[in-house]
Amino acid sequence: MLIFIISLFRSQLSPERVRNYLSGKSRWSGYFLAVFLGVITPFCSCSSIPLFMGFLTAGVPFGVSAAFLISSPLISEIAAIMLLGMGSYGVYIVFIYIISGVLISVLAGYLADRFQMEKYLKLDIPRTVPAVCACSSMKEKAISLIKYAHEFSWELVKSLYLYILLGLAVGAYMHGYIPQEFFVKHMGADNIWAVPFAAVAGIPI
Repeated sequence: MLIFIISLFRSQLSPERVRNYLSGKSRWSGYFLAVFLGVITPFCSCSSIPLFMGFLTAGVPFGVSAAFLISSPLISEIAAIMLLGMGSYGVYIVFIYIISGVLISVLAGYLADRFQMEKYLKLDIPRTVPAVCACSSMKEKAISLIKYAHEFSWELVKSLYLYILLGLAVGAYMHGYIPQEFFVKHMGADNIWAVPFAAVAGIPI
């Protein structure tokens, strides 16, 4: 449902406007601007993917689009606010959290362009959004947009459902069959590998 709603929004993206914002500047400026958009938009990965595809449809370079895709779910405003409450070190933790997220996203965008990762993208991305005649009635326009959003979201889900099911299965197994004491033991303050372990465990959950 969320992908369907985002698809409606995507259909209203002006290719020219998006292209001017993100690809009308130097490549490095594009990376940082894409990350900025990813930070200020409260999207998770399931809603960032349709927007990412919308950017590609609009002709935005793959690396710039990838920087947005990575930064959008990676840097959370809510998480930053929660981290601020961690005593006197909260401000420093938030600073490190945001800066590291920005650097990771920009570096990922650069590497995606550097190694031409777009050729490995298996999703069938439509390069155009069906045009609606200006003479059409509001009802006809609405029906056309709803039909487009339905087809787009369905094709996207078909392309990703195996990965989604795999992630759900791993997350469900970890949630239902691995005792809580296991995570407490391996994420304790005395374990130097607690942070990377928590990051890996949090991906499917």
